[in-house]
Amino acid sequence: MLALKTIAILLGLAFTLFGYFKYFRKKYNLINGFEADFKAEI
Repeated sequence: MLALKTIAILLGLAFTLFGYFKYFRKKYNLINGFEADFKAEI
C-alpha cells in the first residue's frame, strides 16, 4: 500500500508541474507538435 501511495503522489506532482509549466509559464514546447500545429492553424 505504501508503494501505491508513493506512486500516486509522484504522478500527482508530475501532472501538477506539467500543468503549471504549460498554463502559467506558457511552455508549449512540452506538447509534441503543438507549435507547428498552432502556426499551421489546424
